[in-house]
This record gives sequence, structure tokens and C-alpha cells, in this order.
Amino acid sequence: MNKISSDKIKSNKTIDNSGNIISSEGRCVVDGFDIGDMDYLYTNCYGIYFYKKTENGLTYLNWKRANAATGRNISKIPKEKESNYCRLLYTTEVPGKYFSGKENFIFTEFGVAEVPILDYSKNLITESILIKGYNTTNGSLSVNEEYNTTQLIDIKDAKTVFTNAYSVALFTSDGSYIGYTGNQTDSFRELKINQSPAYRYAVFNFNKNTHAFVSLHYFPCNPNSIDMDSTMNHDEILRMAFSGKKMTSFGDSIVELASWQKYVWKYFNMADHYNRGIGGSKVTSVEYKNKLVDESGYYHASNPSEGTISIKDYMCGDERVSTIPLDTDILIIYASANDISGSVEIGSIDDGDETHFYYAYALMIRKIIKRIPNAKIFVCTPHNFYNKYEDADYPYKNNQNLTILDYCKVIKDIAAIYGIPVIDVNGLSGISTLTITKDLGDQVHPNNIGGQKIANVIINTLIRFAPISLQEPRVEDKFH
Repeated sequence: MNKISSDKIKSNKTIDNSGNIISSEGRCVVDGFDIGDMDYLYTNCYGIYFYKKTENGLTYLNWKRANAATGRNISKIPKEKESNYCRLLYTTEVPGKYFSGKENFIFTEFGVAEVPILDYSKNLITESILIKGYNTTNGSLSVNEEYNTTQLIDIKDAKTVFTNAYSVALFTSDGSYIGYTGNQTDSFRELKINQSPAYRYAVFNFNKNTHAFVSLHYFPCNPNSIDMDSTMNHDEILRMAFSGKKMTSFGDSIVELASWQKYVWKYFNMADHYNRGIGGSKVTSVEYKNKLVDESGYYHASNPSEGTISIKDYMCGDERVSTIPLDTDILIIYASANDISGSVEIGSIDDGDETHFYYAYALMIRKIIKRIPNAKIFVCTPHNFYNKYEDADYPYKNNQNLTILDYCKVIKDIAAIYGIPVIDVNGLSGISTLTITKDLGDQVHPNNIGGQKIANVIINTLIRFAPISLQEPRVEDKFH
């Protein structure tokens, strides 16, 4: 349950280094949470401030960053040791403020978090398919009155399963046990299902008191929803051209926070999405950092210590490029924000300096083409960001006296050299110096509105370049 009520919200406030609430235009503090019985906190705020509550008042202990101020993703934060009270800080007045001590929200593997609105008419669970007990890690039934499990549920052709099961066991078509996926106790989330022919059935385990819920294609992403016998319009035909493809997004925190990918992935009914964003990273090697990724190349921003492989995070480097999956069909590159804000020099395409933007971006493109030569690659120009809220009618300039447009021109020039389509987010999204407070959560990262604007430009550009089956002209064809 969301613990935030209107009486706890203090607008135009922030928290200082001593933990005190002070005035600050445009920020917001949510005050008054006893957290003594909580181990983890779930919230979409920017930062959590921890206190020890005593008879004499509050003693400030520490604060932890929770999110990137977009308000779209819910982070799981361990409680500060010895704390029993907290306050939340939002850097902007985001809608849908959320705080809880339980995982009672939807977490999708595509980077979205939402408070659930359940449509129980789509629930596949009935009393007839529930069994007392749970499915063990070897696929067998263990009788136990404290748990419920299901009989085999057919998941053939399902891209996603939406459920609040604490674990999901997978089986082949002959009922042989394969393994587990999606362990996350009592939380609603959308699970991607491997498209391997081996996956045919699933068994869902629930705690006894959980209102068991399982639904296939809960968020519509199903090619069968299109009536192939009816006349298809032009948009539907082009949309289906990307169906079943695997998409990778590659870049910095604009990719990592996944504010736009979910719309693209689902609009085109793609088979998978790989997020290869690392917040704070640059295209150039300027002030690069070492980051931990897992065996597949994924950087888990909420729990970065979970990674097992250390890589240099700059995007023109071999280590970063190697995180792009080899089975990528569509690659969308959204990068350069940190190079711009870091005032890196532009240089030239042939100066051989990886700290210069022109050379580094071109080097990155060449390495990517070599790694995935058969993929369709797109590059995005960055959206407009940074400006004083009260004076947002001129473009941001960095310490090189360069604007975002100067770097956009480099991206377009390099794309033209290598024959890569440009997704001109900067020029077509409608995110401008005049709309920053509406479209961005913190002057840089898109909120939900900004993410939708970016997705619209990307979707429309992909439609323009949808693969079309062409035939050789017949011998008798004549040209006039």
C-alpha cells in the first residue's frame, strides 16, 4: 500500500546537509514515515533521508540516492542501520509519488514501474487449477498447507506473463522440468518468456494468502490480435515488419532509465529488448569509469555490485561495444549527453583522439558495425536539456561554448558517412528549452511525457525504414 498521503507532502521544500527541511522552489519533501519494522523501502523519489527518532526528537543519520528524479521507476533501498524514521525528497513535483515497505507494485523487465490496476477478467487462475503445496527446485510437488501452486498452464506463443507468483517453473511440451524464472516474492511484474521451442508450460507458486493472478499478454503485445484475414492498412503492415525482432538500446542514463524503449518494443511486437545503458558514461574516453556488468553485458543500475565482469564504460571502447548482444536485429544508439555536459572537444573524424567527440563517435560506429554487421543500426540525436527553469528561452552552452546542436551535427555527419539512419529526437520530439520543466524530470532525464515524445519519433523513424520485400523486375517490364 502506498503510504504517501496529501498531508505529508510539503511543496517547494528541500532537505539540507543537516537533515532539516528548508525552502526550495520547485522541489518537494514528503515527511513523516516510521520505518522501524521495515528492512527495505520502495519509492520513486530522488533521495531518502534517514533519522533516528528518540524522545528528544530526530537525529539525522544519512541519506541515500533512490532514483534519477523521473518518478517513473521504483527503487528498492535497504534501510539505513539504526534508523526508524525517514523523509523523501523529490527534485520536481512529479505525479504519482510512491512509498511502501512492500513490493506491491508492478516491475517489468523492460524498465517500467507502475502501481497495478488489475483486470481480474484476464486472470487464468481458478480454484480448479490450484493445488496445496509448492513446486520445488527440481520440478516436483511438495505438499504444504502454507502455499498454493498451479497445475501446468500452457504458455505457448506467449511473449510475456503477468503475475504475482513468487516463482515460476518452466516445463517442456512433454512435461519435463526445465528450470525457474522470475523469482520475486509476492510482487506483480511482467516476465519475458524465452522464445525457445522447449518452453511450453509453466507452474506458478504462491503464498497461501496471496490472491493468485496469472495472465498472458496482459499488456497487449500479441501478433494474434491483428486479424490477418481483414484488410490491413499501411501502418499495420509496416508495424509487422519488425515483429519478432530483437532490439538493443545502447547509451547512457537516457537508455538505462528506459523511459522510451517499452513503447517501441511493444508497438512493434518485438521478441526481446536488451538494455545496454550505463548512467554517466560518455562516447569518448574522457574520465571514464569501471563498471560491473553481468555475463550478458547488462548493467544493473539499482544493484551495480551484482555484476561479475568489470569493463571500462566509455562507448567507443572495445569492452563497452562487446556488451551488445550478437543476436541484435535492431540497434538504437542514444548517446552523447555526458560528452556535451562534460564539455568534451569535438575535434575531427581522423585526428585519432578518443577524447574528441568526432573521432570517438565514428570509432564507436565502426566497431558496432563490425560486431553486428547484419543488424539495422539507428543513431539518435540527443533531446534538448539543461536550462534555468525561470529563463528557458535560449540553448544550453557548455564550457567549450558549444550547444547541443553542434554535437547533433557531428552525429548526423557520421551517420551520413556510414549510411546509418538518423532518428532526429532533437529536432522532432518537441522537447525544447521551453518545455524542459514539463518533459524532463531533472532538466536531463525524460519523465513519462518526455519518454513518450522520444518513443513517437523513434517509432515513426523505424516505420520509414521498415524492411520491404523487393522482387527483381520481369524481363518484359518496360520503363518510360
